[in-house]
Amino acid sequence: MRRGDASDSIRYLKALRQLVDRHQKEEEQVLVPIVEEHLDPVASENICREHRQLSKSLEQMNKKLSRINNSECSVLEALESSVRLEVMARQQFAREENVTYWFASVCMGQPRWVN
Repeated sequence: MRRGDASDSIRYLKALRQLVDRHQKEEEQVLVPIVEEHLDPVASENICREHRQLSKSLEQMNKKLSRINNSECSVLEALESSVRLEVMARQQFAREENVTYWFASVCMGQPRWVN
């Protein structure tokens, strides 16, 4: 990993925040209504709870970055933490999307969802 400064970590975290926001918006607009219709509200609440937890993790990371004293060690640790969080989020999103889009296509193929 190249040496960075706090602004690199902040930019990285901002891009991750955009990725998470896009993923959450898509799930809440597409998946949650289908899950509520075909499964139950508890399942959709679990999806929303996961979104809140991930947002909370991003907020905590952002707070941690704002407290960095700009020592090389702290900056590198923060950047590495951001990278680990992104990898975890991308892996989770990929698993979810494999199921989400399959489930949505099955449900939308049912007469009630076809226009």
